[in-house]
Amino acid sequence: MKVRFFPLQKDTTRRIYLIRNGEPAEFGGWRTNGAFRNHNALAKMDTSQTVVTVARTGGPDCYSDDPPLTQTGRAGAELVGRSLSERSLNIHTVYTSPSLRCLQTASAIISALNSRKPPRLRIEPALFEPLSFITRVCPTVI
Repeated sequence: MKVRFFPLQKDTTRRIYLIRNGEPAEFGGWRTNGAFRNHNALAKMDTSQTVVTVARTGGPDCYSDDPPLTQTGRAGAELVGRSLSERSLNIHTVYTSPSLRCLQTASAIISALNSRKPPRLRIEPALFEPLSFITRVCPTVI
């Protein structure tokens, strides 16, 4: 019986993984429950609050249409990144919306990938939600 060894072929298949943003801090009145004590200074009260806030000139109300991730949302995004890393997927590029919650999700996923060469991060304005969903003026994005 002859055993044949076939050379391993490089997988050239391109795959697109669609991942929704982590849990945003847009519920529960987090802007009005005393979490913001000194304009933009955030007091940690529970895990449904944000991990990091980006200083915006309009105060807490500027986050109503473009909220950051909660601590739970960031942890979930890191778990997605670890899961992708464990599957030895070679991720070249991460495309994201310019909204704060999506940027934070993409950043958490990339940081948990543990790849030798981190993937490129591309911010695509066309991925932002329709402006008809925005209740105020167009939010200031990073």
